[in-house]
This record gives sequence, structure tokens and C-alpha cells, in this order.
Amino acid sequence: MLFADLIRGLVVAAVLTACTVRAEGANDTTLPRLPAGPHMGIIVGFDDLRGGSYDRVARAEALLDEAASAGASLARVQIDWSELEPRPGRYDASALTDALEAAGTRGQHVFVTLSTLDSDGFTIPADLLGADDRLRDGLTLAAPKVIDRFDAFLDWFVPYLTDAEVWGLTLGNEVDAPILDGIATEAGALAFYQSAAKRVKALDPDMGVSVTLTMGAPEALPVFTSGLMSALTLATFNHYCLDRMIRVTGPDQWRKDVAVMKRAAQELPVMIQELGCPVGFASDGRDRPQGAEDILQSSLETQNAHIAFFRDLYLSDPQFRAATLFQLYDWSPELTGLFADALRAEGFPRLADRFDAWLRTIGLCRWETGACGPAWDTWLAALTAFSKDRERR
Repeated sequence: MLFADLIRGLVVAAVLTACTVRAEGANDTTLPRLPAGPHMGIIVGFDDLRGGSYDRVARAEALLDEAASAGASLARVQIDWSELEPRPGRYDASALTDALEAAGTRGQHVFVTLSTLDSDGFTIPADLLGADDRLRDGLTLAAPKVIDRFDAFLDWFVPYLTDAEVWGLTLGNEVDAPILDGIATEAGALAFYQSAAKRVKALDPDMGVSVTLTMGAPEALPVFTSGLMSALTLATFNHYCLDRMIRVTGPDQWRKDVAVMKRAAQELPVMIQELGCPVGFASDGRDRPQGAEDILQSSLETQNAHIAFFRDLYLSDPQFRAATLFQLYDWSPELTGLFADALRAEGFPRLADRFDAWLRTIGLCRWETGACGPAWDTWLAALTAFSKDRERR
């Protein structure tokens, strides 16, 4: 999913000046299904919302309705290739159709994240993988067997998205992370995604096609990043207010991050697929786990400032077209523990503590109570500003 980004780091440079009046730009016309102007949405999270001290499902639905009324115009679906093709050449559309139907309930514009490579490895059909969860029998992603298999899958998959009027598709999530880990080769991944992007364009020329990168990709893999952008119609990144040691950063760094995205994207429109900033344990004593220290040195004010910074960016820079916030609720202690405990077992206790604090406080609203911090109201106001901006067009 997204975890290696924070372990590996957000390596960035340069500067952007954010204004308060959005300029007109050619990028407004390059994504035919996405109306001109800035768009944002939010994902709820990855936890099972059932059970607990309050009705998280009902609370989430009410908050999503509130956001939609304020102007939230995006919905995002994430699904793995392996889930949709459980056996070679046998496809199962049930999870996809359910997800697309749910995403369309509020009349929002739908973006799909198809995971093939993800932060921690492959999410492709099991028969292509060996016992070590790497490609089997000496295959690379550039092998005709893999590319032909994915082409056949896309021939089945893309028409579902076209019928649902999906405006954008990313073909992998933080794909630079497993490349840097040696799980996939740089050359193989580049050939695979260039071929896949070409196939998607042929099947649906009106759908934006992308591959999601971490903020570290442009510096760590410059040739891969450049070659990838030349094949895409949309540049997609994940951005957090965190540095490589999972320490919270501020506006100076965020401006540098924006400049990195712009340079890497070249002339492509930009989507921030995951946009988030944790508040840290000390921001709300009621939700602070016993013994947890304020290891992130963040705050509710920092999260609020992060939202405000990107509100101003999206109102001022026409290259930035879309974003989905990460996320509505904090992660639960149970789900966070699965990943933080794995880091501790590998001998990284301090990193695990930071990782735990990050995910446990990443939401705009608390997992334990459902109460939302000031960033929620700031985001609602931003959505209203985005809506007015779109109406002016």
C-alpha cells in the first residue's frame, strides 16, 4: 500500500509561491471527464467500521454527505489486479462493480487506483509469483508473458470503468518503492507501465492514465520517472507532511515538495492521490494511548495548516487538478499494530513508534470517538471555495 514511502522518505527540493486566485490554464482541458477547476475527495480508511463504542458507519456516511454538500467532487476506488483475476484468464467483477456503485452514490467523479505494484510488493495474480512473492521463473514485468496477460486483463477491465464514466486510472501505487527494494527491476517496470498506458489510451482515450509515485521517486529514480511521465496523461503522487524519518515538516518543505511534483510532471496535470498530515498523540489526550509519547511533534494546528496550504495551492495553480485526503478516520490500534509490530520485529523500534503515531492520528476525525478536529472545518470551507471556482468556469 503506502508504507514504504515513509520509511524511505520524501526527498524533495525547490520552491513554489502559492497565490489565492486560481489562474486559467491549458491543463483544464486535458482530462475530458473531469470538469475544469480543482477537485477533492476523501477516503474513509481501511478498517472495518462495524462494532465499537459508536456507529462508525453511520457517522462516516453523515460526514461524507456533509463533505459532498460542501463541494467534495471526487470519489476514489482502490482494488488489486490479483483480486479481479483470481485464476489465469478468469475474471471476477463483483468487487469492482460494488466499489464503482458505492463510489457513484453521491454523483462524484470517480478515480480508480488499480494496484499491480504497491509500496510493499506485487499485487498481481498469484500464479505469476514464486514462493518469495516475487515474479517466478526469472520473469520480469517486461516479459511478453506478463505484458500480454495484463493487456488481456485491461481489455476486460477498462470497459467497466468507461461504462462508469471513470475520469482517471492509476495502474500502480507507489511503484518506486518495490523497485528501490529490488523486488521489481526499473527497466521491467518502465516497459510494463508504458505498454499498459498505451493500451488504456487505445481502449478509452478520454480517461486519464497514470502511475502513482512517492515524493522520493523523482530524485531516486529520475530516468524511470521521466520515461514514465512521457507515457502518461496524468501525474499522480502521494504527499504527507513527513520527512524520511517520519518527522512532521512545515510549509517551507511543502513548497519544495510541490516544486518537485511540478518538475517531475512536466506539462501533465497533477493529482495527489493521498494527501495527509497526522496530528500526533499529544493533540488529543482523550485518544492518547497509555505510555505513548509525543514522538511526532505535530499538532491539530499543523494538520489544519497542511489543509490550508493545499487549499491555496489548488486555488492558485491550474496544474493541480485533483486530490483525495488520507483519511477520514484515524487507523485503529489493531490495524496499525499489524504494521508497527512488524517494524519492531525487524529491529526498528523507534521507527515503529513513529509509524504507529502517524497512522493512529492521520485522520481528520478520531477513531475512538468520531470527533473531528479543526482541519475538518477548514477542509469543508476549502471544498466550498473549490465549488465556487468550478461554477465560475
